[in-house]
Amino acid sequence: MEQVSLLRLMPGLPYWPVNYGSGAFGISQRDFLVGSGLSTIPGQVSLVAVGAFVAGPSVLAGTVVVAAWAVVITMTILAYRRLKRASRG
Repeated sequence: MEQVSLLRLMPGLPYWPVNYGSGAFGISQRDFLVGSGLSTIPGQVSLVAVGAFVAGPSVLAGTVVVAAWAVVITMTILAYRRLKRASRG
């Protein structure tokens, strides 16, 4: 799950390599679905918030953008740490 989450949170990485790679490297369907579900929500919220901020700048829209990106950054750090800890054995 950590591998999928970390890859989903990386900015600019298209989804198709993660999808195919997960299948090719034997990631279970459960880990793929949970990792994808949890890690795509904050990114999608931030994209919608950026669009709302551009369309009509407001403090609320700006706050949602900052909060969503804070969640994305925090989740990326946590996924990286868990993955690093798991690889040490």
